[in-house]
Amino acid sequence: MNVNDEYVKVTFPLKRDKNGYPPTDYESIWTKKNNENHYIIDNIPFYIYGISKGDSVIFHLEQGEYFVSKITQRGGHSTFRVYVFNQKNLNSILKKIQQLGCFTSSSTNSTYFSLDVPPSIDLSIIDNYLSNLTISGIIEYEDACIQHKGISKNRKLECESLFNIIFKGSP
Repeated sequence: MNVNDEYVKVTFPLKRDKNGYPPTDYESIWTKKNNENHYIIDNIPFYIYGISKGDSVIFHLEQGEYFVSKITQRGGHSTFRVYVFNQKNLNSILKKIQQLGCFTSSSTNSTYFSLDVPPSIDLSIIDNYLSNLTISGIIEYEDACIQHKGISKNRKLECESLFNIIFKGSP
């Protein structure tokens, strides 16, 4: 693929935690050209902690693949990971999330999905919805990248501690 193309798939090498998560060493996601050297993350990361849709990155070519070298600007989106315990609840949860103005990404028939909260959406509404589902025993969720304002310092620090991107080389 030519770097001048409007869309470029880039690869993020990932660090695994002590439990072996994520179950892969890499995640590739699409970026959309913003200007000469910057591309914007154009889909919702599934395993990556510390980056969200809308963030700008630069990358370099290494052995035929584009690897992200640096995050250059934050787009203001936040990302959650959600696991629904019972498949029968999945469609109603996804529908409600979409009604609240958010987007999701998952594998077919999976009860595990990534959730993108655009900067224009009040994060507390989404957070309260997910918290209520968790209290009811319907889901579990985690912060993958929180960029909205108004989050407690401890929660933000905990989220940042999960950061699992390994930057390779330089552009």
